[in-house]
Amino acid sequence: MGGDTSGPYPELLVRGVVRVWPIDVRDPQFKFARWCSDFEVLDLSSQRVIGALSKGGKEGHLSDREATARVVRIMQQELSVDVAQAIAAHVYGEMELPAQANHPAGCPRDGLASTPASALH
Repeated sequence: MGGDTSGPYPELLVRGVVRVWPIDVRDPQFKFARWCSDFEVLDLSSQRVIGALSKGGKEGHLSDREATARVVRIMQQELSVDVAQAIAAHVYGEMELPAQANHPAGCPRDGLASTPASALH
């Protein structure tokens, strides 16, 4: 979807948002961060949502920086597996397409900083 038009046109689009924020659980030894994500896999030719997922979690460590690093690592592992499975299921016909899918709603919509998923690789 960038400027290179020499290759084949993409058939699927993965778009989403992730959020990471510190949380206070009143533990004097550990710092915690929470994460959430909302993703859609779209078939560009039909503009249909072929997969949607929302996930979240909480990770802790001895410092805020390490807790955030752990959150990002865990989030990348979990999301890459789930998005890859949704795409493979569609490509190999192992998944029924929804008649109509709404945008997933796993992340709170206000009060938190958003990070586009493309910024986390």
